[in-house]
Amino acid sequence: MRTVLNSAHLAHEHGDRAAIERLRPDIARLLTTADGAEGVQSFVERRDAVFTGR
Repeated sequence: MRTVLNSAHLAHEHGDRAAIERLRPDIARLLTTADGAEGVQSFVERRDAVFTGR
């Protein structure tokens, strides 16, 4: 959520392009976390995700 809110604030202050440029590496970083892997796996398995905050 923090990343999405930061992106929204950046878009409001500096435009969509600035927000998108910052969001891409943030998303890549988030997908390397345990919760990121759980999110992708739960989507593939069509089940609710169980996030642990890691």
